[in-house]
Amino acid sequence: MKKFFILFALQLGLMAALCTTAVAAEEPSYLNNGDTFIIMASEYIDYYNASITADSNGMIVLECTVTGTGIMDIIGVESIRLQKYVSGSWADVKEWNDLYQYDSLRASTYSTYQGTVGSRYRAIVTFYAENENGYDTIEVTTDSVTAKN
Repeated sequence: MKKFFILFALQLGLMAALCTTAVAAEEPSYLNNGDTFIIMASEYIDYYNASITADSNGMIVLECTVTGTGIMDIIGVESIRLQKYVSGSWADVKEWNDLYQYDSLRASTYSTYQGTVGSRYRAIVTFYAENENGYDTIEVTTDSVTAKN
């Protein structure tokens, strides 16, 4: 009976270890590095990166990159909504749309906005990738930055 219990406990432990590994393999890999967010995403989007920084003289800089899982018919940024924090809530101040590359593995965008020194800004970015099998969109909100002198 003691042998049976030990054998059963070992099998149960082995099964738990295998199940944990299988679940962990399904989790996406990601890196959150302050103002940059990178994640392995979907069947169509391998990873994406949305970055916002405060440059001098109130300038806000947005850089976005998306890479497909292969050559995509259309890939890029569907929209970028730049928001400013005003009276306790976020308000849209600028929008860029349809920033695409065609028949490409990767697309990058670089956008600037003349902000107000001392104000906080963030961006909501919608990435897009499409091929003959379908498409996917992923939305991410960046951290906020404060415009500086």
